[in-house]
Amino acid sequence: MRNFRASMARFMYGRYGVDKLYYALLVLYVIMIIPAMIFKIRVIYWIGDALLLYMFFRVFSRNIYKRQQENYWFTKKWARFTDFRTHVYHKCPNCKATLRFPRKAGKFPVVCPRCNHHFNIRNWL
Repeated sequence: MRNFRASMARFMYGRYGVDKLYYALLVLYVIMIIPAMIFKIRVIYWIGDALLLYMFFRVFSRNIYKRQQENYWFTKKWARFTDFRTHVYHKCPNCKATLRFPRKAGKFPVVCPRCNHHFNIRNWL
């Protein structure tokens, strides 16, 4: 058993491994395959197989920088998707920076931290 662990550790050295995007793709794969198995839809099987191949490609990839960039993009989008109940996003009219505010109803004066532009935002609940 120790030999197998050591050989797997040597094999994975310098490879990317698993991350949050991998787990999200795995959940998507399971969600896609269950209806495909029930209703016998071949196209969903093929899409699922392509998704599975992409997942393994990411795990065994040696281009760590590129995989980190993909994971960063995903986690940024996922964080924005998950906090839509508690926060709202507005763009600065001057520099177009995306600013995040707590979700409270009303009109508020705001100062952009990037360009120090003063403007008002209105939040609707």
